[in-house]
Amino acid sequence: MLRDKGENVTVEMRVVQTDWEGIPAYLATLRDISQRKQGLTALQQSETRLRLLLEQLPCLSWTLDTGLRFTSFAGSGLTAFKNAPDQILGRNLAGVLQCG
Repeated sequence: MLRDKGENVTVEMRVVQTDWEGIPAYLATLRDISQRKQGLTALQQSETRLRLLLEQLPCLSWTLDTGLRFTSFAGSGLTAFKNAPDQILGRNLAGVLQCG
């Protein structure tokens, strides 16, 4: 949408059907979501940079959920694992790292 000073803004529009004095009508509301969209773009760029950094590190990095199950892997250290990451994701930390 274009503001009165010529500034472009991203808006979210909501339209609801209503009744006005017995006549069907539509009510439209617009909300400026430019800052939210800019924040989302910045977050996505940051996540991309972090992912690229982790993939280049000479180590292994992972995340776990509250049940200590693997949710992600990154890093060149993945070659040290016998199992491919897709076979490890979702498995419990103790089960994967057990020696034997």
